[in-house]
Amino acid sequence: MTGSFYSPLGEEMELSDFLALYTHIYFCQVRNLDLDRAVTSALKNKEKTRENVRDLLLWKTGGSCGEDGEYVSYRGQKIDLNKVWQAFTKTREERDPKAMLADFLHVKGVGPVIAIALVWYVLGGKYPIYDQFAHKGLIAIQKALEPRNRIDGFLNRHYIGRLSGLSAGAVLAELNQYKQGLIEVFGQEALTDRGVDQALWAYGHLF
Repeated sequence: MTGSFYSPLGEEMELSDFLALYTHIYFCQVRNLDLDRAVTSALKNKEKTRENVRDLLLWKTGGSCGEDGEYVSYRGQKIDLNKVWQAFTKTREERDPKAMLADFLHVKGVGPVIAIALVWYVLGGKYPIYDQFAHKGLIAIQKALEPRNRIDGFLNRHYIGRLSGLSAGAVLAELNQYKQGLIEVFGQEALTDRGVDQALWAYGHLF
């Protein structure tokens, strides 16, 4: 494992203490704890339901679902839940991450970050969930940056969400780089331990 871990005050920490502190901060800051727990619980189930996928989209987007339950709305966009579910059931059989990303990205309103979350849900344990703050946290650890330092050029050079409109292959290539970084810092368990992405999300807000 490589990297340096810091408290909010800039004191260097051991990995176990880092995870304990920042997962606690995560749970203090998360907007909908019940939804977060529902998503985590369903991740362990081999077979996901349409309701599980709806919850994932609501959780990842911070959006809302109309009374008819057909769309998830966020930031002025609507995601057709039926189309996402069709892609989800198809990709569940394919098990090919590139094909999965392509199918999800074809759904209007689904960008790279949401598509990655859906792949994570299908292949939990093979690919990580992704968030810009978690990515910032990982880079800060790799570069041994103390809190309150800026990560120059993050949105233009690192953030996977910037690849909206590009191919599934381009998204997968950068996701693989992020995945490798997680493994180098936290070990293989980073792909299945939600405590890692939760801690990184909280930590990334400091940069």
